[in-house]
Amino acid sequence: MKKLRKLTLLTLALSLVLCLTGCDLFGGGVTKEDAVDYVKAQMDVIYKGEFQGYLDLVADSTEEECQEAYDSKMTAEAEYLMSCLAIEYPTEELTARFADLYRQIFAKADYTVQEASKLDDGSYSVKVVVKPIDIIDQLNSAWYDFSEEFEAKYADVDPNAMTDAEWEDWYVNTYDADYGQSLADLLESLIPSLGYMEETSILVQVQPDEDGYYYLSDDDFSNLDWLVVYYDSLGT
Repeated sequence: MKKLRKLTLLTLALSLVLCLTGCDLFGGGVTKEDAVDYVKAQMDVIYKGEFQGYLDLVADSTEEECQEAYDSKMTAEAEYLMSCLAIEYPTEELTARFADLYRQIFAKADYTVQEASKLDDGSYSVKVVVKPIDIIDQLNSAWYDFSEEFEAKYADVDPNAMTDAEWEDWYVNTYDADYGQSLADLLESLIPSLGYMEETSILVQVQPDEDGYYYLSDDDFSNLDWLVVYYDSLGT
């Protein structure tokens, strides 16, 4: 008999980790196919907002839980990127806009959960092949022209002509707000030309806990998560 626990959410620096449990180890019901389906179900929920595979796999799971996991991931990704881009005062509206852009980006995620091998300790090593999305690389390439054009808009602003209160209000509600929306405009403009970096693969381990339930470790999912969108060029 297969026993599947509900998901829990752990927010890491970048990734939102779905800890799904697998099949009952002691019942001997775990197969290589289960391990592959297990990993794919997690990825489909968190990246593509596709829930049916997870709902079929995990007893007592609900669409509302899956939706919460997916939305939380998009928000976490948006907050991470805005922080990296030095958007200092993001509003709820701006955060929601970046999260929606990430929904469009992750909808194009290219990954294949290929195969699983059973190890001596009863766990499974699962191979995942990923083509990392290159949109952050494109954003980085467009950065110089963007920053030059943006700074030119405010070249005539004289901070010395403002009181401290006026300067703070202008900086938060005009400069930083415009900066955030302009970056969102730039990111949105790059989505139609989104491409992929060189294909890469990673092995993740689906392993039993002390109660015989299978799970994907936080570290494994974080490593996998880092491959889906290529961030290494950010800020270089």
